[in-house]
Amino acid sequence: MYIEWVDAQTIGGSEWLDQDEMKQAAKSSLPVMNTVGYLIYEDERQYGLVAVLGPSESSQVHKIPKCMVLSTRELDG
Repeated sequence: MYIEWVDAQTIGGSEWLDQDEMKQAAKSSLPVMNTVGYLIYEDERQYGLVAVLGPSESSQVHKIPKCMVLSTRELDG
């Protein structure tokens, strides 16, 4: 499955932001991410995907909230 989604973002490190930096950071566009993987779980709020799927093991589970999803597409495999 292919999922295009908007990621949340935190801007700034351990230092303080002045008001101009704060406003510029707040106005910047959120990053659009692309994920491809095996859909192993779905409910009304989320997708759960893995990149590698074996007979009894998998890679890390990547969970994407549906409220952040822009588009999905099933891939032929």
